[in-house]
Amino acid sequence: MDDARKRLVEQIRIQRSRFEKLKPAKTQHNQTQQSPTPPGVDSTQVLRETRLDTLGPAPWGAHFCLLYESEQDLIDVLVPYFKAGLENNELCVWITGPLSRKEAREALKRTVPDFKEFQRKRQIEIITHADWYLKDNTFNPKIVLEKWVQKLNHARTKGFTGIRVTGDGSVFEEQDLRALAEYEKQVNQTICNSRIISICTYQSDKYSAVGLVEVVSNHQSAIVKRQGKWEVVENTGRKEAQEALRESEEKYRQVVSTTIDAAMLFDPETRKFIEVNPACEKLYGYTREEFLNLRQTDITAEPQKSDESIKKTAKGKPHKIDLRYHRKKDGIIFPVEISASTFKLGAKTVVCCVIRDITERIHAQEALNNEHNLLRTLVDNLPDAVYIKDTKGRFLLGNAELARRFNLENTQDFTGKTDYDFFDKEQADICYEAEQKVMKSGKPLLYKEQ
Repeated sequence: MDDARKRLVEQIRIQRSRFEKLKPAKTQHNQTQQSPTPPGVDSTQVLRETRLDTLGPAPWGAHFCLLYESEQDLIDVLVPYFKAGLENNELCVWITGPLSRKEAREALKRTVPDFKEFQRKRQIEIITHADWYLKDNTFNPKIVLEKWVQKLNHARTKGFTGIRVTGDGSVFEEQDLRALAEYEKQVNQTICNSRIISICTYQSDKYSAVGLVEVVSNHQSAIVKRQGKWEVVENTGRKEAQEALRESEEKYRQVVSTTIDAAMLFDPETRKFIEVNPACEKLYGYTREEFLNLRQTDITAEPQKSDESIKKTAKGKPHKIDLRYHRKKDGIIFPVEISASTFKLGAKTVVCCVIRDITERIHAQEALNNEHNLLRTLVDNLPDAVYIKDTKGRFLLGNAELARRFNLENTQDFTGKTDYDFFDKEQADICYEAEQKVMKSGKPLLYKEQ
């Protein structure tokens, strides 16, 4: 019994330690808080307005948690949150919980001018928890994450700048929170490099403190109500991890930016560009901002070969590609040499490619080949036998007349052979000694056949 009690006390101590990591951030009314820019997101872009005084503007990739007590709390936070998204050309997706679809829609209609116009443009979607989170009455995190990615791709094709979402987790029970916390962790990894802002909502009085800590720990910050006022509680452990991640990212950005050759970083799964250097902009003709809205598939002229190479690289096998053809912004296709490798950017594997334009090299090789072919044509049409040997007397090159004299079908048949393959030893010795004399003295020798 004492052992069981010790284990229980230790679990409580661990959970208390985790909970103490969550401390209120120092905020002032109407003070703008600029959250750290998630890795891979263009930090030069303007922060997205949330219309929440306590939270302030937030970057793409932000992932917050709202702990609410009543349905009115949901309306007070989510209605201005979505109003800002609608006014900033974002696709807004509300996954409802205790509020019905009708109640959510009516709450927005009371606050958002021209709400019917936003509905007409299909810029607002209100979906029930069961329709979004459950398939055959079962919660499958992988399927739900894929749906978010599909929703983001849909938003891009419709011309929206990104998506603003909320999903209510209060329909889950206490025993489901561990699986839900793992899902929230995967959400972080999925949206950190994407144009998504998310607020996950949980009813605070439904779960134990231990269960809430498990969920909140997988968000950047939690929005909670204390003594009737909303406050932001930052996940300090996550914040420290983000700081370390940004330092690591900055290091790789500096390496990429100072590389003389064109260099690019992209996600091997989505193929979306994360970073490019100035040399890359100059080579392809795209600006950095344009690149960050493209994928690697937009610049390759050989998609199948590129796909095979990227899959190989993603497995941790650095390699060099001697020749691949890429496409510039103006449509010009040109040859490149690629050195590809991977590294970890936080929990994510990123492909780094250093690219060199080898157009001049290819042209030089083609010119050399043309000269070789011209020389070969000239030599083959000479009436005299012409050949070249190495220092050991082996044939390297011979013309058509030489092949005829040796009764050979083509000029390649004597390559690598010596005079001993065609003459008796006495005659071959005479030829070998004469050639060695020429090689050592550097002086020409007039040799007449008998």
